[in-house]
Amino acid sequence: MSEAIAQVREIADHLQTLAVQADILCLNCNTSNLEPRHSYKTRRQARAMEAEFNERIERMERVQKELQEQLAKSQQETRDLIVRSREESLEQNDQLARMMEMISVLVKGK
Repeated sequence: MSEAIAQVREIADHLQTLAVQADILCLNCNTSNLEPRHSYKTRRQARAMEAEFNERIERMERVQKELQEQLAKSQQETRDLIVRSREESLEQNDQLARMMEMISVLVKGK
C-alpha cells in the first residue's frame, strides 16, 4: 500500500514539474504557434490531474490508516483470546488435579 502511495506521489511530482516546464516554455517561446489558451488549458489539466492524484493519495492514506487500526484491533483481540484460553487451560488443569486427588482419596478409602 505504501509503495502505491509513493508511486502516486512521484507521478504528482512529475506532473507538477511538467506544469512548471510548460510555464517556462511559454515564457521562453514568444513566437509559439500555439495560442495562449492551449498552454492555459494544458496547465489547467495538469493542475486538475495533480488535484485528483492528491485526492487519491489522501484516500489511500485514510484506507491504510483504517486497515492499520483494524489490524491492531484484531491483534489485540487475538492476544485477549490467547490469554483467556491459557487461563481456562490452567483452570481445567487445576480441576483435573483436584479430581485426581479425590479419586486417589476414594481409592485409598476402599
